[in-house]
Amino acid sequence: ECVPTFQKCLSPGFPRMECRVPRLLFVDAVCARTTERTQLGRYAMAERAGHDASLAFVGEGKIFHFERERFTGRRHDDGSLQPWRQACFANAGITWADIAIVVGCSVYTTVWPDAHRCSRKNNWAGETIDIDQIFVGGEITHQDENSNQKVVKPLCHISHHFAHASYAFFTSPYEEVSVMTMDGGGDACVIPETGEVIVSAASTGTIRQGIGESSCTYHVKHPRDPKNSVGAGWSGLSIELTGRVNQDGTVMALGGSTTEHPLKTSIRQLQEDTNRMFVKHITGLPSLPTVLGGGCALNGIATYNLLQSGVAKKIFVPPSVNDGGLTVGEALFALHHVLGVPRCLYAPGTVAFSGWDPGVGMLSSVTADKIAELVSQGHLVGVFQGRAESGPRALGHRSILGDPTKTEMKDRINKAKGRQSYRPVAPAMTKDFAKEHFKLIDEEAYYFMTCICKAGESAKALIPAAIHEDGSARIQILVPQAGLDDVITGLVQRGRPACVLNTSFNGPGQAIVHTPDMAIQTGRKLGLHSVVIGDTMEKL
Repeated sequence: ECVPTFQKCLSPGFPRMECRVPRLLFVDAVCARTTERTQLGRYAMAERAGHDASLAFVGEGKIFHFERERFTGRRHDDGSLQPWRQACFANAGITWADIAIVVGCSVYTTVWPDAHRCSRKNNWAGETIDIDQIFVGGEITHQDENSNQKVVKPLCHISHHFAHASYAFFTSPYEEVSVMTMDGGGDACVIPETGEVIVSAASTGTIRQGIGESSCTYHVKHPRDPKNSVGAGWSGLSIELTGRVNQDGTVMALGGSTTEHPLKTSIRQLQEDTNRMFVKHITGLPSLPTVLGGGCALNGIATYNLLQSGVAKKIFVPPSVNDGGLTVGEALFALHHVLGVPRCLYAPGTVAFSGWDPGVGMLSSVTADKIAELVSQGHLVGVFQGRAESGPRALGHRSILGDPTKTEMKDRINKAKGRQSYRPVAPAMTKDFAKEHFKLIDEEAYYFMTCICKAGESAKALIPAAIHEDGSARIQILVPQAGLDDVITGLVQRGRPACVLNTSFNGPGQAIVHTPDMAIQTGRKLGLHSVVIGDTMEKL
């Protein structure tokens, strides 16, 4: 099979490639130019050094996603992961020999110098620009620490929004989708008539690749109008409200609350604009399951509105949908299309829990029952188990759990974490409980806490601490890998609903806890009753 999008290679000294370059020949060609011919590995690797910097390995049906902020403790941190790169290899159980290809993203965020030379600005002609900016050429050289020999790996570049689109598609259960990506920025594009350089902030289109197939068909374009994103608006309001960027959730929560604030009207207007923009971009695309990418896809209100509008019947929003997940999208595309490794289906648990593994194990049913007892008594319990979550949401492995039946519990959690009083706290629950007490449109949209829904009257009565002032909730339907099923069972046995409050295990301005020691220290600062490390409970 051939890849029609490999049209140019801009790396100095590397021969220009014709259209329809055989998929594996370009890797072979790069290896042939080196003094030491490299055996192709089994994994694709991607690393990004911009804000929300991360490193990803994908191969053999596995996803490994390591975020810089977890190592430094600074949320949305930027910079190279070089200080922890070898530790990440070891944590994933692979070596440089297992890497078949390395991928870079946007010019200004890559950590691989050669990726700068095999990327370019796009000419923006007509109403849209095709996102076919997948360029090959260039290589990275690594000195193997064991053999002391030079190891050379081929390098390719994938554009910003196509990386978002690839992440949303390849982690979804669907073989063909309509896709929309939207955030505050992206790759630079040039308007030929004026020479003006602008930044594209959105993309739409379709992608198809069946399970077991070794290449994908995609038609993804940037809208010509660079203002087709509302991401910059949310960033502006975030700075105005909190003095910091990336506080969009705080801004949205204020908009849905009864709290009076001078920015309230602006927030609600921007939310309406966001709702309209989502519908506008999806309208006209084929009637397929819809996947969303980019930071704006974390706007669960707009996602739910998209379902309510009927424009999208099925929606999938993966957990690390902001720029932190770009590396996963790059690696997935390189593996399943560039290298032609047949596409596999990634379970929700594989997608959600792909972060650092501290080797502490998972909760046993006995310890889970102890947690249920403490929660039912009104205590807050920290849980630190298994591999960390990918992305900003705690989904059961780095969580603080509480009782949703007690109205005051939301205020206790917000006070402990230094959050505004109007911030909601999300509930994790069984699918049966969600179907019975919430107004779901697409049951599959709620595994990663990325979509809200309206609560029924029964939910408002049963779990008042989990319901926002506007009658909505950002619910999580539990998957088995979340490790909270036995906690739910224990709560039900004590006459409680099949639901538990679940908020991220971190303090004010702090990234989600990364080590057992950090979990204990943070638990003490937050005033938690106990912290569970793996299967060991420690009373604080």
